Amino acid sequence: MELNGFYNEEELAELLDRNEITRKDFITHHSPELLKQYEDFCSDFGLEQDEDSAEQFMEEMQLKFDYAFHDNDITLTM
Repeated sequence: MELNGFYNEEELAELLDRNEITRKDFITHHSPELLKQYEDFCSDFGLEQDEDSAEQFMEEMQLKFDYAFHDNDITLTM
């Protein structure tokens, strides 16, 4: 599926669940802010912007979310 621009998170999550898009597609079409965080993440760790780094980025975001949720601190920054 070809994506253009940004989409809402629910729509992207459904497409990802149906394997119609990749994790990288999810990140790069979610929001300018998430895209910038992903670009910074890749730059900081010397990673190519590919599916492997997208998976690592999403895992890192999930860990931060879980930690913040557990500590009742919803400030999520990379």
